[in-house]
Amino acid sequence: MAAIWRILAILAAIASVSGLARAQDRVITPDVAQAMQDLWAGRATTKQRALLFKNNDAINAAAMQGWVPDSVYQQVQSDYAALNRHFASEAAREAGAGFEVQKSKSQTYTPGTDSDYITKVTRPEQIGQMQSSYNRRINAFLAENEVLDAPSDTWHNKLDTDFMADPNHVTKAEFEQIAKMNNDAYKRREAAIFEAKSRDPDAPPITPQEYHAYAQEMQDFAAKKQGKMERWRNDPTLLNDPLEQAEYHRMMAQEQKYIERIENANRILREQQGLGPMERPGGPRYEVVETADGNYAMREIEEGPSISKRGSRRNVDAYFDTVNASVMADHVMNRALGDLSASIAEAAQVNPEFRAQAAAQIADLTSEMTPAQRGQ
Repeated sequence: MAAIWRILAILAAIASVSGLARAQDRVITPDVAQAMQDLWAGRATTKQRALLFKNNDAINAAAMQGWVPDSVYQQVQSDYAALNRHFASEAAREAGAGFEVQKSKSQTYTPGTDSDYITKVTRPEQIGQMQSSYNRRINAFLAENEVLDAPSDTWHNKLDTDFMADPNHVTKAEFEQIAKMNNDAYKRREAAIFEAKSRDPDAPPITPQEYHAYAQEMQDFAAKKQGKMERWRNDPTLLNDPLEQAEYHRMMAQEQKYIERIENANRILREQQGLGPMERPGGPRYEVVETADGNYAMREIEEGPSISKRGSRRNVDAYFDTVNASVMADHVMNRALGDLSASIAEAAQVNPEFRAQAAAQIADLTSEMTPAQRGQ
């Protein structure tokens, strides 16, 4: 039944394409469009910067539809990031918390991404204090520049800004409590530690518990996005609205991002444990190519980006790649979990640290699979 709704969603999306141009002015109003142009040209006023900051969610939706040139989008997001980092860091300072921006794996800004800040707190209450201070500072900034419609205490939700706790400074229970206060934050300490280690080339090796917790976290995140997508799949006509279509695309792409992260965790595990590349059934594939001297040779076909990698892209050209990937989400998720489980089993043969919990972890990661999917 879910597949039927996904197909209907695709058809509704195709039907909506002709109406996208007419909706541009509703998503990006003329004053916002002018502010983007002026910021790109280096002549934006502080009021225009405030207007762009306030409408960052709409700007991202427009960028996902292909309505904003990338050079302009990158400039707007750079300015937004600087302002947001300032408000967030001042809020952290006021709450007595340490503050750092989570290291990005990309050198450019991608439409639909959120802002994650790592904070060193000792009490969950400090997260609430930061959120309140952050919202208050934005209200003041917008009011000072005469673009505030009404004060809000939910800017951190609208602008998708999370104040996440450094897992090394709070208890397990406190970490879980803090996770509930954010939009999308890890609730397992070991998963957060995995994330930090994966971004730090000098970090110690990732432990079996951290791999397991990270995979569980990504499963939960993907399931959360799938739950939100039911709204559009139950009523595909909503996708006639370009803002709805952009948000639907963002949810699907995030679902695929979490699957891709499990695939990446498997790659890291195999590298750290010296297991070599994953072997696929059927072995490598080859093609005949013409060489520079006019002869012919056999060449191994390199494996391209995975389905989830292609599906995680958030731009208008990738929309149908993302839809197709989401249709196959259950299958691709099971494959990613199966691969990780196989790697854990291999690691257990050479590393005693993996051996103790391998059976239980594999049983958990493959619990939703059929016997055939588990290779039984």
